[in-house]
Amino acid sequence: MKHLVLPNGLRGDTIRPSGALKAFHSAATRDAALLLGDLVSIDCPACGGASERAFDREGFTFRECATCESLFASPRPTAEAVVRFYRETEAGRLRVEYFRAADEDRLTHVVRSRVDWVANLSAGAGREPLRLADVGTLYPSFLAEVRTQGVASVCHAVDVPPGLEEVIREAGAEVVSEPVGATADIVTAFEQLEHQADPCGYLCRLRGYLRPGGWLFATTRSASGFDLLVLWDRAPYVFVPEHMNLMSVEGLQSLFDACGFEVVELSTPGRLDVELVERSAREHGIELPRLIRYLLRHRGDQCRSDLQELLQRHRLSSHVRIAARARP
Repeated sequence: MKHLVLPNGLRGDTIRPSGALKAFHSAATRDAALLLGDLVSIDCPACGGASERAFDREGFTFRECATCESLFASPRPTAEAVVRFYRETEAGRLRVEYFRAADEDRLTHVVRSRVDWVANLSAGAGREPLRLADVGTLYPSFLAEVRTQGVASVCHAVDVPPGLEEVIREAGAEVVSEPVGATADIVTAFEQLEHQADPCGYLCRLRGYLRPGGWLFATTRSASGFDLLVLWDRAPYVFVPEHMNLMSVEGLQSLFDACGFEVVELSTPGRLDVELVERSAREHGIELPRLIRYLLRHRGDQCRSDLQELLQRHRLSSHVRIAARARP
């Protein structure tokens, strides 16, 4: 199985504008009260294993799986409540603004690298024109780049957040409620798995969009990443419903296998874990473990860079990307 290491040089504010993130988090904490009326308890959403309470956060309980060590909220909102949250609340609107707040920088650092990733792995899919479905579209510029670079000739946007429809059409994609049958050669789902009430059901739905052998490209956040392992219950950016599922690398492998996918790449090419730990400690007064505190205080930028590369190399960043093929 492939996994990737990327050079550093990226700063968090470039692709995670702190003001927009704080506004979204504040609104999500307030609007999450709309979800509290109808909660359901689940076993581990990654492997189905038993779990123990890990910590409480803003009215929700997070549990840790005893088998794969994934972190997840349970009891949790239903799938219908989550859809309503993102479509009808102020937090849902602010989430779209957050992801669009640094669009030009994202185009350079995130979007183009994702287009290259999709293009390189799906090359030679054997059909023309290639059909791509982007689910939960957050990056209209991704769809524009896909067409500009000739990765796919037909692009559909599914589960589009309110307010993005016209921008997506301007990018050359068609907004649809569901793709027609199992016709897509490529499905992309960026920053989606972490807030799905039923991740397995969600992946099975995406598999239903794909022809046999078609590609799914997904990104998500993982509890087996350095920043979350260090900060854990003090991580200031973990909240429901945005982060109901923080599945470990092992849990993600198990989940994709169970949902009918062959995982071709499972990488953690994140470049912000060390920075996020340092910033969280500084801004929120979090006491870090002695070793981490010492490294950050006394070993300089090269040590930070070396540590981040180590995390990528051994799949210990919290930013995960997965490329998988639909089994026949």
